Amino acid sequence: MKILIVEDELILAMELEMRLQSKDFYNTKIVTKGEQAVKSAKSFQPDVILMDIMLPGVINGIEAAIQILAFKKIPIIYITGNDHLREDAKLLATNPVTILGKPLSAWELFESLDKALKNYHE
Repeated sequence: MKILIVEDELILAMELEMRLQSKDFYNTKIVTKGEQAVKSAKSFQPDVILMDIMLPGVINGIEAAIQILAFKKIPIIYITGNDHLREDAKLLATNPVTILGKPLSAWELFESLDKALKNYHE
């Protein structure tokens, strides 16, 4: 399984990658901006995207997800430290697998990945 990690806090992104590798998810890629996420979704073709909502650059995580979903249905798990964004209409319209709060627990992360695989790749 390919997992695209979109997270501007590089330490958090690397921690996520290490957690994934501890469960034998080795095919990962990290990007830090929404624009990179869109390009990587096309070239890397992930099975799941872990998407931070607040990203630097021209587009945030929600806008990146909208652009990605326009060309391919990829399950998206949002990650945010901003609880007020959980009810954002544009975010909810992207039909996320779930919205995880920071800091992430390993249990929530892997349960969400399992849900993404079951719901989107049957």
